[in-house]
Amino acid sequence: MERPQLYDELLENTNRLDFATIQATAYKLLLNNENILGKYQELFKYMMIDEYQDTNSIQEKIIFLLSKTSNICVVGDDDQSMYRFRGATIKNILGFHEKFDEGVCKEVKLTINYRSEPEIIDIYNEWMADYSEDFFAWNGYRIEKKM
Repeated sequence: MERPQLYDELLENTNRLDFATIQATAYKLLLNNENILGKYQELFKYMMIDEYQDTNSIQEKIIFLLSKTSNICVVGDDDQSMYRFRGATIKNILGFHEKFDEGVCKEVKLTINYRSEPEIIDIYNEWMADYSEDFFAWNGYRIEKKM
């Protein structure tokens, strides 16, 4: 028996869920139960998700399943994505607008940084403009921006 299968059996035999199975179980519950899904779709008429760059695929599926009205506001910064080790994908925030018909999704860029001194922001902007392509192959996995 392979490790993933042993792990799944251990979870089931001990009546436990881990982070991934909690999400998968919630998604299946909503997907397979119209009454439960409908109840939560009525409850969540508007959604605001912060740190969207750190969401994973199943979380995005749950968000769009719950959103009957598509009144979804996401906030995030592709330069701050840090949870890839637990399945987060930068593709969610980079491709968010593609989930909607043209003209439906509005993007608002917040370009003023209130946390850092202007000198730090200037160094960042200069480095990203002059050197980042030498160190990273963004290949469309970063929103071009200047702070």
